[in-house]
Amino acid sequence: MLALSDTLDVSTALTTIETLDLAEFLGGPGRREEDISISEIYAGSLKTALDALRSDYNIEFGIWAPNSWKNIARRGSYLFLAPVDENDISCGGVIVTDATRKIIGAYTGCSLAVDPDHRHLGLGGELVMLRFLLEESLPLWDHDEPGYSPAGHQTHLSALRRLPGLIRDSHPDLTSGPSDIPDRAV
Repeated sequence: MLALSDTLDVSTALTTIETLDLAEFLGGPGRREEDISISEIYAGSLKTALDALRSDYNIEFGIWAPNSWKNIARRGSYLFLAPVDENDISCGGVIVTDATRKIIGAYTGCSLAVDPDHRHLGLGGELVMLRFLLEESLPLWDHDEPGYSPAGHQTHLSALRRLPGLIRDSHPDLTSGPSDIPDRAV
């Protein structure tokens, strides 16, 4: 089970997530199904995701300085980290490492990818959930035409369905609105 770090503030995320249907989760509040494009053309790789993190935020990998990364969650030997700036503010998305601390997945910029050897373990959905919890939005909300690969679309759908339960399980003191996410599909 994904265990959230106490440093991750989810106090308003439950209220936000429960107001969004799938189209709004994918494209931002007010988006409709027809606003979302789903095509293989949007499929990316882990290399692309990490290259975006390097270039957009000037982050070097392999340098595990305590003030460079914030531990935001853990599941077994998988560690989920967010890069932080000099003010300890999360920037640039979320990565997941294996037991050897090799980066095996990332949701950086608009790229979501998991190493092929670690797919189908739920890591992609966890990256989406954590990215949403960090920012209370998703990167494609700012795009005129948000687009997802079929696998990315399914991963985001899974994350949307699991997110309210993760928040409630991690913070039973938080309550908000209805217990189920609207079941509208894109």
